[in-house]
Amino acid sequence: MKYMKIRFNTLDKYSWALLLIIISVCFGTAFGGSFQPMRIMLFLFFILYFHQIVRNKFSLKEDQPIVFGLLLFISWIVYGSLSLLWSPDPIRGFNAGIIAMTMGFISLPVFAFLFRKANNPLKTIRKGWLICFLLTAALGIYELITYNHISSFEDVRILGRIGVIVPHASATFGNINDYGTIIAFIVPYLLWGILDGRNGLRKLIYLVAFLLGLLFVVVNGHRLGVLVIGLQALCFLFLLLRQLRKRYIVLGLVLICLTVIVLPMDELLFTMKYRMSDGIVGTASKAMNEGRGALIVEGLQILKQSYGFGVGAGGFQEAVKHLPTFDGTYIDPHNLFVEIFAQYGIFIFLFFCFWLFSIFYFALKNKHITKGARMTVCATIFTLPLIGMMSSHALGYTYYWIFLSCAAVISTYKNPMLNNLNKNVCIESNK
Repeated sequence: MKYMKIRFNTLDKYSWALLLIIISVCFGTAFGGSFQPMRIMLFLFFILYFHQIVRNKFSLKEDQPIVFGLLLFISWIVYGSLSLLWSPDPIRGFNAGIIAMTMGFISLPVFAFLFRKANNPLKTIRKGWLICFLLTAALGIYELITYNHISSFEDVRILGRIGVIVPHASATFGNINDYGTIIAFIVPYLLWGILDGRNGLRKLIYLVAFLLGLLFVVVNGHRLGVLVIGLQALCFLFLLLRQLRKRYIVLGLVLICLTVIVLPMDELLFTMKYRMSDGIVGTASKAMNEGRGALIVEGLQILKQSYGFGVGAGGFQEAVKHLPTFDGTYIDPHNLFVEIFAQYGIFIFLFFCFWLFSIFYFALKNKHITKGARMTVCATIFTLPLIGMMSSHALGYTYYWIFLSCAAVISTYKNPMLNNLNKNVCIESNK
């Protein structure tokens, strides 16, 4: 049992702060309403270390993802506040577009500060996401066994014409789509633990957690979740293999497997006993996929009608109702990128994409982090366009910004021991 023990007594106060913020995500959106535990923890540590955070200096050369992220967030809040003047729903825009997003945005300066101060931030953040997932997984298993849910909002799954209730897991996130989003964000950290775990037992713990995450998305019938997890595993395999030929072989095999699994997902058995292809759930899933595709087109129409400036913070739902193609089915964007460019215009959208690219690029070339950490960031950014389609909306969800902030600070992490070693080498060579 001593090998399973996480040495909390060796954690400094900054590592504890990282852990508490990350673990607070497990409370999801079911507790606290607007005062969710993750928001309270972020705000608490932001106030606690405010003077140190604002004095934290970053180099444009070495900390580009953090610098660009901070500039993006400031520009976003300023532009979003101005857009309330022409938004068709300024009240929603102020609450969900300005206040809620500001709470998410402060995760970047907080994480950037804590990462610099913590003793071993990479291991701390990886363990934090493992603990966070295992806590939600315990509740998920309880849901699958007992059919009792504490946070499902009108998401009872009825099987076709038979009337059988199908088990599903939503943990503390309200519905299976939001829980699937959390799992998709956490899976790269679990794969990182499998790769870089110190011993076999720790690797096994991360492997079991990964399989549980996969189980939840399959039982929930989440095709997009299965696709995202498959692509994330593919990123790890692709970057691990050094020989180009082996990479292409693995790429082909994984794509074939994903095609076999994802395309006939409506035919999969939620309870391994009943078919759902012609049932209510299968029909709803098909309609949802078609509706989400139409929302991309409608988002582009909104962008065009606003001359590239966006309809304004919180204005998507009202704007989409007045489009000639609107059929009354979906009014939420169901797409992170559509939600951004339709409401905040092309400038904020391109700035956001450039920030993501800088995170990806810096993670790839960062020699201070392990392959597992590098691939975690790359897999997160690579699959973000798909992850962003899993929930009805994203910008107001604080955990989105916590995950992106984690990716940004990991991509710019500098190992103090390696820095000191390089300095000593330079001194010796100059003698």
